[in-house]
Amino acid sequence: RSWLLRRSGNFSLNRVVDAFALVGAIVATSIVGSILPALVTPPDTLLAWRVWGLSTAMGMLLFAPLVIAWRSEWDTRRELFTTRRLAELAIAVVGAGIVAQVVFGAVVPRVFQFPAFMLPFFIWGAFRFGPAGNSLTMIVICLIGGIHTMTGAGPLAMPQIDLSILRGQATSALAAGSFLLLASVVAERREA
Repeated sequence: RSWLLRRSGNFSLNRVVDAFALVGAIVATSIVGSILPALVTPPDTLLAWRVWGLSTAMGMLLFAPLVIAWRSEWDTRRELFTTRRLAELAIAVVGAGIVAQVVFGAVVPRVFQFPAFMLPFFIWGAFRFGPAGNSLTMIVICLIGGIHTMTGAGPLAMPQIDLSILRGQATSALAAGSFLLLASVVAERREA
Protein backbone atom coordinates (compact mmCIF):
# COMPACT_ATOMS: atom_id res chain seq x y z
CA ARG A 1 0.00 0.00 0.00
CA SER A 2 2.70 2.51 0.89
CA TRP A 3 4.45 1.80 -2.41
CA LEU A 4 1.22 2.62 -4.28
CA LEU A 5 0.75 5.84 -2.33
CA ARG A 6 4.31 7.00 -3.02
CA ARG A 7 4.12 5.95 -6.67
CA SER A 8 0.87 7.86 -7.25
CA GLY A 9 2.70 11.10 -6.50
CA ASN A 10 -0.05 13.60 -5.78
CA PHE A 11 -2.13 11.56 -3.32
CA SER A 12 -4.59 13.58 -1.23
CA LEU A 13 -7.60 12.69 0.86
CA ASN A 14 -9.10 15.94 -0.39
CA ARG A 15 -10.00 14.05 -3.57
CA VAL A 16 -12.79 11.49 -3.54
CA VAL A 17 -10.97 9.13 -5.92
CA ASP A 18 -7.97 8.95 -3.59
CA ALA A 19 -10.17 8.46 -0.52
CA PHE A 20 -12.03 5.61 -2.26
CA ALA A 21 -8.69 4.07 -3.21
CA LEU A 22 -7.49 4.21 0.39
CA VAL A 23 -10.71 2.74 1.80
CA GLY A 24 -10.71 0.05 -0.91
CA ALA A 25 -7.10 -0.90 -0.15
CA ILE A 26 -7.86 -1.09 3.57
CA VAL A 27 -10.95 -3.25 3.03
CA ALA A 28 -9.16 -5.56 0.58
CA THR A 29 -6.17 -5.97 2.90
CA SER A 30 -8.42 -6.71 5.84
CA ILE A 31 -10.49 -9.26 3.94
CA VAL A 32 -7.47 -11.09 2.56
CA GLY A 33 -5.72 -10.91 5.92
CA SER A 34 -8.66 -12.46 7.74
CA ILE A 35 -9.84 -14.98 5.14
CA LEU A 36 -6.53 -16.69 4.44
CA PRO A 37 -5.88 -17.74 8.07
CA ALA A 38 -9.55 -18.75 8.44
CA LEU A 39 -9.14 -21.27 5.62
CA VAL A 40 -6.54 -23.23 7.55
CA THR A 41 -7.86 -22.89 11.13
CA PRO A 42 -10.61 -24.77 12.91
CA PRO A 43 -14.13 -23.26 12.83
CA ASP A 44 -14.05 -22.40 16.54
CA THR A 45 -11.34 -19.81 15.90
CA LEU A 46 -13.15 -18.20 12.98
CA LEU A 47 -14.66 -15.48 15.19
CA ALA A 48 -11.24 -14.62 16.57
CA TRP A 49 -9.91 -14.21 13.04
CA ARG A 50 -12.83 -11.95 12.11
CA VAL A 51 -12.15 -9.77 15.14
CA TRP A 52 -8.47 -9.69 14.20
CA GLY A 53 -9.25 -8.75 10.59
CA LEU A 54 -11.61 -5.97 11.63
CA SER A 55 -9.11 -4.64 14.16
CA THR A 56 -6.50 -4.45 11.40
CA ALA A 57 -8.94 -2.53 9.20
CA MET A 58 -9.85 -0.22 12.08
CA GLY A 59 -6.25 0.61 12.76
CA MET A 60 -5.71 1.49 9.12
CA LEU A 61 -9.04 3.35 8.77
CA LEU A 62 -8.29 5.49 11.82
CA PHE A 63 -4.58 6.19 11.66
CA ALA A 64 -3.70 6.20 7.94
CA PRO A 65 -6.12 9.08 7.17
CA LEU A 66 -4.87 10.95 10.24
CA VAL A 67 -1.25 10.87 9.07
CA ILE A 68 -1.99 11.39 5.36
CA ALA A 69 -4.56 14.16 5.85
CA TRP A 70 -2.61 16.16 8.43
CA ARG A 71 0.55 16.01 6.34
CA SER A 72 -1.39 17.14 3.27
CA GLU A 73 -3.15 19.94 5.19
CA TRP A 74 0.17 21.17 6.60
CA ASP A 75 1.58 21.44 3.08
CA THR A 76 -1.44 22.95 1.30
CA ARG A 77 -3.91 24.62 3.69
CA ARG A 78 -2.08 26.60 6.35
CA GLU A 79 -5.35 28.43 7.23
CA LEU A 80 -6.37 25.31 9.15
CA PHE A 81 -3.59 26.05 11.63
CA THR A 82 -4.67 29.50 12.77
CA THR A 83 -5.33 29.92 16.48
CA ARG A 84 -9.06 30.36 15.91
CA ARG A 85 -9.39 27.23 13.75
CA LEU A 86 -7.29 25.14 16.14
CA ALA A 87 -9.47 26.34 19.05
CA GLU A 88 -12.60 25.29 17.13
CA LEU A 89 -11.04 21.92 16.36
CA ALA A 90 -10.15 21.47 20.03
CA ILE A 91 -13.74 22.26 21.03
CA ALA A 92 -15.05 19.76 18.48
CA VAL A 93 -12.67 17.01 19.63
CA VAL A 94 -13.25 17.62 23.35
CA GLY A 95 -17.01 17.83 22.77
CA ALA A 96 -16.90 14.56 20.85
CA GLY A 97 -14.97 12.98 23.71
CA ILE A 98 -17.47 14.16 26.30
CA VAL A 99 -20.48 12.97 24.32
CA ALA A 100 -18.73 9.65 23.59
CA GLN A 101 -18.09 9.22 27.31
CA VAL A 102 -21.78 9.88 28.04
CA VAL A 103 -23.03 7.60 25.26
CA PHE A 104 -20.63 4.70 25.76
CA GLY A 105 -19.94 4.98 29.48
CA ALA A 106 -22.29 4.24 32.34
CA VAL A 107 -23.07 7.93 32.85
CA VAL A 108 -26.72 7.89 31.73
CA PRO A 109 -29.37 5.14 31.67
CA ARG A 110 -28.98 2.66 28.82
CA VAL A 111 -32.08 4.00 27.05
CA PHE A 112 -30.16 7.26 26.37
CA GLN A 113 -26.99 5.52 25.17
CA PHE A 114 -27.57 5.99 21.46
CA PRO A 115 -24.52 6.09 19.11
CA ALA A 116 -26.32 8.44 16.72
CA PHE A 117 -25.53 11.24 19.18
CA MET A 118 -22.03 11.11 17.67
CA LEU A 119 -23.26 12.16 14.20
CA PRO A 120 -23.05 15.94 14.76
CA PHE A 121 -19.37 15.61 15.68
CA PHE A 122 -18.58 13.45 12.65
CA ILE A 123 -20.36 15.97 10.42
CA TRP A 124 -18.72 18.95 12.17
CA GLY A 125 -15.27 17.44 11.64
CA ALA A 126 -15.99 16.57 8.01
CA PHE A 127 -17.49 19.90 6.95
CA ARG A 128 -15.31 22.30 8.91
CA PHE A 129 -11.95 20.55 8.85
CA GLY A 130 -12.08 18.01 6.01
CA PRO A 131 -10.37 14.64 6.32
CA ALA A 132 -7.82 15.94 8.86
CA GLY A 133 -10.38 17.10 11.44
CA ASN A 134 -12.69 14.21 10.73
CA SER A 135 -9.94 11.67 11.35
CA LEU A 136 -9.00 13.23 14.69
CA THR A 137 -12.62 13.32 15.87
CA MET A 138 -13.12 9.74 14.71
CA ILE A 139 -10.11 8.47 16.66
CA VAL A 140 -11.33 10.05 19.90
CA ILE A 141 -14.84 8.65 19.55
CA CYS A 142 -13.69 5.18 18.49
CA LEU A 143 -11.14 4.89 21.29
CA ILE A 144 -13.62 5.89 23.98
CA GLY A 145 -16.36 3.72 22.49
CA GLY A 146 -14.00 0.77 22.08
CA ILE A 147 -12.71 0.92 25.64
CA HIS A 148 -16.23 1.01 27.09
CA THR A 149 -17.48 -1.72 24.74
CA MET A 150 -14.62 -4.02 25.78
CA THR A 151 -15.48 -3.48 29.44
CA GLY A 152 -19.13 -4.38 28.82
CA ALA A 153 -20.58 -0.86 28.97
CA GLY A 154 -22.47 1.11 26.38
CA PRO A 155 -24.95 0.38 23.61
CA LEU A 156 -22.66 -1.92 21.62
CA ALA A 157 -21.78 -4.23 24.51
CA MET A 158 -23.00 -7.82 24.41
CA PRO A 159 -22.71 -10.70 26.90
CA GLN A 160 -19.77 -12.25 25.00
CA ILE A 161 -16.69 -10.03 24.84
CA ASP A 162 -15.62 -11.23 21.39
CA LEU A 163 -19.05 -10.40 19.95
CA SER A 164 -18.95 -6.99 21.66
CA ILE A 165 -15.59 -6.25 20.08
CA LEU A 166 -16.76 -7.44 16.68
CA ARG A 167 -19.92 -5.32 16.89
CA GLY A 168 -17.99 -2.25 18.05
CA GLN A 169 -15.35 -2.61 15.36
CA ALA A 170 -17.89 -3.15 12.60
CA THR A 171 -19.81 -0.06 13.68
CA SER A 172 -16.63 2.00 13.94
CA ALA A 173 -15.34 0.80 10.56
CA LEU A 174 -18.60 1.74 8.88
CA ALA A 175 -18.56 5.20 10.47
CA ALA A 176 -14.86 5.80 9.80
CA GLY A 177 -15.08 4.82 6.13
CA SER A 178 -18.34 6.68 5.49
CA PHE A 179 -17.29 9.93 7.12
CA LEU A 180 -13.83 9.83 5.55
CA LEU A 181 -15.53 9.71 2.16
CA LEU A 182 -17.92 12.52 3.17
CA ALA A 183 -15.00 14.66 4.33
CA SER A 184 -13.22 14.01 1.02
CA VAL A 185 -16.29 15.04 -0.98
CA VAL A 186 -16.59 18.26 1.04
CA ALA A 187 -12.87 19.04 0.67
CA GLU A 188 -12.92 18.33 -3.07
CA ARG A 189 -15.90 20.63 -3.62
CA ARG A 190 -14.31 23.34 -1.49
CA GLU A 191 -11.19 23.26 -3.66
CA ALA A 192 -13.16 23.25 -6.96
